[in-house]
Amino acid sequence: MIRSFISVALEEAHLAPGERLRRHEHEDAHACMVINGAFGEQHRGNTVWCAAGAARISPAGDRHHIDASGAGARCLLITVGAGSLLHDELRPPSERRFLRAGSLDGITQRLLGALADADVTPFEVELLALEAFAPAHGDSERTRAWIDVVRDHLHDTPAIPSATDLGSLTGRHPVYVARAFRRRFGCSIGGYARRLRAARAHHLLVTSKRPLSIVALDSGYSDQAHMTRDLRRRLGTTPAAFRAEVRGVQ
Repeated sequence: MIRSFISVALEEAHLAPGERLRRHEHEDAHACMVINGAFGEQHRGNTVWCAAGAARISPAGDRHHIDASGAGARCLLITVGAGSLLHDELRPPSERRFLRAGSLDGITQRLLGALADADVTPFEVELLALEAFAPAHGDSERTRAWIDVVRDHLHDTPAIPSATDLGSLTGRHPVYVARAFRRRFGCSIGGYARRLRAARAHHLLVTSKRPLSIVALDSGYSDQAHMTRDLRRRLGTTPAAFRAEVRGVQ
């Protein structure tokens, strides 16, 4: 199944044991990320094997063939339109390159988790996917400074910031902002915002008599049903039951 977003398309591909795909090419730049199993390719006269956690990044028009000898492979294919990579900090790949297992910092597994989480926004999925094409940047005092700006923004507003928000706050491409934030705080920008949203709701349920619909909107949820689903998952009970329990104790 192909999941299409504004700038990327994601497709899970299964290669049967011993399957070989003839030499072919893709119209757009893409990344083939191995979830499990392995596949091999001829590259500069040698066979390069990509095992679980590894990936191959290809420019548009790259001709290659795939050999899934052995147990086969399950892969996540990320296809990116050329316009999505035209940025001073994020350029399309100019040649095929292979990334060893672990070098993508767990992007593949985070992408699979994000695709399965109904609360993760399409924008967050796109940022994760684009990270596969972003070269590593070292941390610095300057980086930490603008990451703190993003964190403070999240505490001031309940909404998950957009690409425009992140750009205006930091002057950096959102992909690098998202990556640096995760390395600094151990979670995504969206994950941090959702934790703050739940904390706001928890506080309002305990300290106010506002209707649940108002608590939901004031906390940053789209509606009361959204808040109920999230807090039931986090607290094991509904907002109404939680409020009643707290008042009973008081």
